[in-house]
Amino acid sequence: MATRHLLNLSRQSRKFSSPLPPPSLTQPSRSASQAVVTSEPAPPSPPPPDAMIYDRLAESVKSKLKRLENPDPRFLRYASPHPTLADHSSILSSPQTRITTLPNGLRIATESSLAARTATVGVWIDAGSRFETDDTNGGVAHFLEHMIFKGLRRGR
Repeated sequence: MATRHLLNLSRQSRKFSSPLPPPSLTQPSRSASQAVVTSEPAPPSPPPPDAMIYDRLAESVKSKLKRLENPDPRFLRYASPHPTLADHSSILSSPQTRITTLPNGLRIATESSLAARTATVGVWIDAGSRFETDDTNGGVAHFLEHMIFKGLRRGR
């Protein structure tokens, strides 16, 4: 219905070239929509034309700083523009990892945690199709897989 109303208005404006608006524009609208009025501050007036470019830049920075001083309340619901002190000691309390290299080139990563009372061993080997060639050490990854996962006899 609104589209038909707009089309009729545009047709009437072509027919009538009088300076007064058509009567349909002066009558109150019966539609259910309402315009939302927002109270936004007026943009700052531009500097005079004889002002230098740096003055114009300074004015734009000042207007942006004023907007930062009065943030939109919709955004203040979830975050504050004022920083707070956060305690990260629980994250930083994990032990430091030290990496050492043995004379044969084996690298060892160690972490010391006296309260844990456990020991864990992890093995990472640069082997496999990405690191091996047929001439040098073909099959090392397959051999190690058999040694690690199938090397133990079950049920002695």
